Amino acid sequence: MNICHHFELGIAITVSCLALSLSGCMPVVEYSPDSSGRHHYSFRMSTEDAEWKRDVERRIQAEVAGQPPDIKGETWPQLWRNWYAGIRKYPGPVWKHSQFKTSEDMVRYMKEQRKAHGLPTYE
Repeated sequence: MNICHHFELGIAITVSCLALSLSGCMPVVEYSPDSSGRHHYSFRMSTEDAEWKRDVERRIQAEVAGQPPDIKGETWPQLWRNWYAGIRKYPGPVWKHSQFKTSEDMVRYMKEQRKAHGLPTYE
């Protein structure tokens, strides 16, 4: 490969990354240990909305499974009420390119997901 081709490839990668970032996509790297304790890495593209929704679902699944909240010292009702309050401090999502227009849209989504799993909304 000649230097000119490397330069063109670099520009193509840069433009692709810029286009993805402007569209609201972001790279996500996940780490997961296997049974021997070795970590495996996976890479995927996602959006901030999708990652936030995954976090909501992850916490709901942990609660359904009887696991403690991931914030030490909090009960599930405290975690959800505090999360609602934190979201409501802002008029809407703190990231661009969101399907949610207001903070109440986000809280409504969380409550709908909890209801769908047969959990109380805690408010």
